[in-house]
Amino acid sequence: MKKFLFQIVILLTLWSCNRQKTEVVVAYTIQNASSEVMLEFYNELQEIQEHTLDMQSTEDKWEYEFVAFPGDIVHLNAVYFDTLCGIKASILLDGKIYKAKESYNDPGRNVVVAGVVPFDDE
Repeated sequence: MKKFLFQIVILLTLWSCNRQKTEVVVAYTIQNASSEVMLEFYNELQEIQEHTLDMQSTEDKWEYEFVAFPGDIVHLNAVYFDTLCGIKASILLDGKIYKAKESYNDPGRNVVVAGVVPFDDE
């Protein structure tokens, strides 16, 4: 019995060591804004990057895409300043919505979506 349990432990250890990191396509999106938007986000190097958008219409859409790996931090912070405006910030993983948040008529508010790229449970 002890030999059987030992073999199972060895097999599980070898299986977990052989797991490959799977690439995940991350996309940050900003929508529904019609004014200046200040952004801070983690890029593919896991560094904070700042960017300012000048959205002219609620039909405008901004997107930033990169490849990440399980365990990487994803973070998008957006601030808008027009009192008659709103914003929707989203993080997509492989084209599927992972996190999203909206804010309307609340200028100066930080709209933050963040998380960690999950490990695949195959």
